[in-house]
Amino acid sequence: MIPKDRRFAHLERKVGAFVLLTLAGIVAVVAFIGIERGVFTKKYSLHFTVDKGTGFAEGMPVKLSGFYIGRLEKLALTDQARVNVTIVIEKKYSKWIRGDSSVKLVKEGMIGDSIIEMKVGNPASTELKDGAAIAYEPSPTLDDLVADVKAQVLPVLDQLKGMVAYMDDPKGDVKQTIANVRELTSGLPETRAKVDGLIVSVKDEIATVRGGVEKILASVDNLLATVDERVKKVNPIVESAANIASTAEKRMPPMLDEVEKSLKEVRATLEKVRVMVDESSGDVPGLLSNTVKLTENGNDIAESVKKTWPISSNVPQPAPVLVPGDGYERVTPKAGGCDGR
Repeated sequence: MIPKDRRFAHLERKVGAFVLLTLAGIVAVVAFIGIERGVFTKKYSLHFTVDKGTGFAEGMPVKLSGFYIGRLEKLALTDQARVNVTIVIEKKYSKWIRGDSSVKLVKEGMIGDSIIEMKVGNPASTELKDGAAIAYEPSPTLDDLVADVKAQVLPVLDQLKGMVAYMDDPKGDVKQTIANVRELTSGLPETRAKVDGLIVSVKDEIATVRGGVEKILASVDNLLATVDERVKKVNPIVESAANIASTAEKRMPPMLDEVEKSLKEVRATLEKVRVMVDESSGDVPGLLSNTVKLTENGNDIAESVKKTWPISSNVPQPAPVLVPGDGYERVTPKAGGCDGR
C-alpha cells in the first residue's frame, strides 16, 4: 500500500470550497451589476415614433431632470417606413411621467453623447401605463440649424454685396465724396502756411498793442504820481482855508452883533432927529448942524466896521481919483462921500 502525501489530504474539499467561493463571487458581481443597472428593478415600457432613426441607438440612456431613469430598448421600422422607438423606464419614476409628458433627443453639452430627455408631466394628468405611447418633440438637426443660419445670413450677404457695389461705383456718392475730400486736402499745406503767417502777424500786432498799453500805463502812473504831489501841496492850503474859515466863524458873530448895535443906535438917533424937526421947525439950522455931526459920527462907525476883518475883504475899495496939475496925484475919497472935513 502506497502511503498518501499529507499535502494532498482533503484536496477535494479545498477545491470544492474554492469553486463555491468563486461562483459566489461571480454571482455577487453579477447581482451588483444587475442592481446598478436596474436589472432587478421593476420596469415598464413606453414607445414613440419618429421619421428618422438618426441619432438613436439601443441602450441609449433616458433621463428625467438630469437623472437616469431608463434606457432605449429597441428600434424597429413600422409599415409606413417610420421608426418605432421603445424605451424602458423604472417603475418608481412613473409618478412623474404623465399624459402630457414628452421626450426629445438632445446632447449632453456641446459635444456630449446623445440622450433621450423626458419632460415632467402635470401631476393632475393621468399616469402613463405600461406600453403606452408618449409624445415626441422633434429637435432641430444640424441640417435644420444650417438652413436656419443660411436663411438669416443670405439676406445680410446680399445687402453687403449691394453695399460693396454701391461703394465701388465710380459715379456713386462714395467715390465722388472721396474725390472731393482728396481735392480739398490737396490745398491744406498752402492753407496751413497762410494760417501760420496770419498767426505770426497777429502775434506781432499783439506785441505792438501790448507795448502801447504798457506805455500808456506808465504815463498814467506818472500822471497819478504828479496828481498825488499836487494834492499834497493843496492839502496845506485847504487846511489853512479851513482854519481861516473856523476863525472867521468864531469872530463873525460878535462883530455882527456890534454892527447891528451901531445900526440900532443910528436908527434911534435919526428917529430923535425926525421928532426934533417936527417939534421945532424954527431951530432947523441948529438941528441940521447936529444932524450933520451925527451923520459924520455914523460914517465913522461904518468906516471902522468896514475896516474890521473879514468885512474889509468883502467891501469893494473906491477907485483912485486923479487931480490935474503939474503931475497927477492919487486921491482916494472917503467912504462916506464927504469932502474931507
